[in-house]
Formats: sequence, C-alpha cells, structure tokens
Amino acid sequence: MAATRAPGMDHDLYLYSPLPTRPALRWPGSAGLAFCPIIYLEHWELLAAPGTRRVPGAQGPWGDLAPDWRSFTYRDYGNRIGIWRVLEALEARGLRATIALGAAAATRHPAVVQACVERGHAFAAHPSHATRIHASHMSEAEERAAIAAAIEAVVAATGQHPRGWIAQDFSESPRSAQLAAEAGLEWLADWPNDEQPYRLLTTPGILSLPVLAELEDTTMLWSKLIPSWEWPPLVAEAARRLAADAARDQAGRCLLLGLHPWLIGQAGRIRYLEEALDGVLAARPWCATADEIADAARAQLPTALSAHTDPV
Repeated sequence: MAATRAPGMDHDLYLYSPLPTRPALRWPGSAGLAFCPIIYLEHWELLAAPGTRRVPGAQGPWGDLAPDWRSFTYRDYGNRIGIWRVLEALEARGLRATIALGAAAATRHPAVVQACVERGHAFAAHPSHATRIHASHMSEAEERAAIAAAIEAVVAATGQHPRGWIAQDFSESPRSAQLAAEAGLEWLADWPNDEQPYRLLTTPGILSLPVLAELEDTTMLWSKLIPSWEWPPLVAEAARRLAADAARDQAGRCLLLGLHPWLIGQAGRIRYLEEALDGVLAARPWCATADEIADAARAQLPTALSAHTDPV
C-alpha cells in the first residue's frame, strides 16, 4: 500500500495522527474510558534454548545465571500462588481480563488456564516463553511458525481461537503485524504510543491497541522501583485524567493495564492491585476485554487511511 509518510515518521507501519484531528470515538454506555486488565501468563526457562534470544535484563538484579534457578522460581510463584490472588481481585469486582497466554504456560499450567476459562476471561496469543524475545533476529519462516504455534496453543488449551496478539515485552519485527493478520488475528497490543486504538497502514485489517506501558506493574514496581503504595494513586489518576479528557474532546480513551502475577500477586502487593482497580472503577469506565474494545473501535474508525499532518 503506497502512502506518503507524515512528518516525523521513519517507517510505513502506521501514520502519525495528532489527536485533535481525529473523529469522535465513543464507547458503549457513553463511557469516556475503556478499561481492560492484561494478565501475562508465562513460563520462564532455566536455560536459554539454542537459537533463541533472551529478553535483555529480564533476569533481574542478580545477573545472567545458567541455569537461572533464582529467576525461574521467582516467576514460578506467579503460576502457583500469585495468579489466584489476581483472579480473586478481578472476580470480586466483576472484571474480565484478557490473558496473554504463552504456549509453554498453556501446556504446563492447565489448572490455571481452566480457572481463567471458567471465570470468563478472554485469551490472546503470546510467544512461547517469557525468556524469548520475538523480534527481527527471527527469519520470516521462524516468525510465522512462532505465531502459528502460539495460536494453536491457545486453541488447544482453551477451546477458543484468539483474536489478538500480545508480543513478549513489546518486541516485534517490521513484518509481525502482517504475519499476525495473515494468521487470522485482528489486533495487536505491542505499541504503547497512543491512548486510542488505530488502524495500521500496511495491514489496515488489524488494529493496534495501546497498552499503558508506563503504568504496568513491572515498569513501576520492578524497573523503576516505585514503592508499591505509590502505584495505585498513579493508576487512579491516569484513569481519572483519561476519562476527563475523553469527556472534553468526545474522544474515548482506553486503559489496557498489564499485570504479572509473579509480581503483583505477592502477599505484600496484592492489596495495591485491589486499590488500583478500585481507583480505575471510580472513573466509571466501560470494562471490557481487548476483543470487545477492538470491535467497538473498528466499527468507528475510518477504513481509508491517509497521511495526517499537524493541526493548524
């Protein structure tokens, strides 16, 4: 698809689109904010598999060990203990999450997967392991096979065909969106560059759903070392401001909040997830799955794409 690059763009994957130039976007029930928790259900490898590339810095502060027992057991806590607290917090508030289900976790933790199915959570395809980055070091054939395997793992574990793709640590190659669309997926959540869903340029049939990466639990509590008790007010303030901006501009916003059970499911931290969720709900959002947000946005977004320029 030929297009003229808008100012500031150095690729053709999507267009620059300043918010004031966009048409109105509204969510069901006249809500200004759409809210979806994203739960990462993943498996951590003890040893890096041959030919794979590990996520940089993912092992934490204790260095790159082999075998990495410390990181393995830390993350395994999430699939044994933490996930149950997170599911309980969501259920108590009537919230459905979208589960980024890694293929290895899908086969290793069927009890967790079944619990998510029974509670009505939705599922998205996700790379096989938390330790493997999915990006340009892969050949096209390898990347196509990895996406197909991720989809097949969700179908086999849940009986549901995923409609979206959530990469590992926001990693992609320039062809990831096209390959995801060819595999029948309808949205991806890898680019935290917006507050609204938008169509891609090279693959207009697939939407980008922006995750609010700045407020993810790992970003705040693990990478930036923000004290746990300071996280809920930040999440609540973001929800309040997004809803207020949406009401002012008639431009609905979305808040996709990433959660890792090995971190936020800890006994000393789960309270702060509960407070963060209550803060978001105080903004009276439309609570939905990522599939539902994509459907609502797609029905309103223009199908014809053209370059946007700065407003006069």
